[in-house]
Amino acid sequence: MKLVANTWVGETTGPRSIRHVEISNPKTGKILVKAKTTWCMVDSQSMRPKRIDESILNILKAHLKVKLSLS
Repeated sequence: MKLVANTWVGETTGPRSIRHVEISNPKTGKILVKAKTTWCMVDSQSMRPKRIDESILNILKAHLKVKLSLS
């Protein structure tokens, strides 16, 4: 059975970014799984939360929606 996973970046504020994922059956169009995770940027030296800077925000915005085929 082939599945399709769609993922996109949601709200991004301060050090946090929301990531959405939906996995569906392309034959029926039925969504099988919905997930939402919260990611937090961490400073590599202090290991403390760090505000997401403009360069990272631009990367997130460029990849707002990604579609994957899973076998």
